[in-house]
Amino acid sequence: MRQGDAHTSHGGDIAVRRAALVVLNTFLGLTAVVGGLGLLLSWYEPPPVELLRGSPFGSYAIPALFLLVVMGGGGLVAAVAVLRRHELGALASGVVGAMTIGFEVVQMLIIGFSWLQVLYLVVGVISVLLAVRMWRAGPTPRRIRVR
Repeated sequence: MRQGDAHTSHGGDIAVRRAALVVLNTFLGLTAVVGGLGLLLSWYEPPPVELLRGSPFGSYAIPALFLLVVMGGGGLVAAVAVLRRHELGALASGVVGAMTIGFEVVQMLIIGFSWLQVLYLVVGVISVLLAVRMWRAGPTPRRIRVR
């Protein structure tokens, strides 16, 4: 293999990681916004409030706001940061992935298990792993626009 081929392959790996992080962050962000709004605006039947017994929450309002603003906003900000090749894109993606893992673990401890939580746990873990690999690879150069 020629030296140029290895460089091209490495660049392709970074592009695939970037694209995957944009997709995962966008998925996490949009579904969190919809989930948070859905809980706040009663778009669907929430889990019974009795499931919150023993937790610091008397209703789903605070978890819904956290889901909407922190998780949803964080996912969308991370997606844009990676898409724009911002130097903190990988870090933002890792933080969003870790927050997703934490959110799902807390949710399982408070209201119980759901298959959907497994999906989000997997997405969170993949996001963290991709973000760490991107972070280690260093900053991605921005493209120069030619008019």
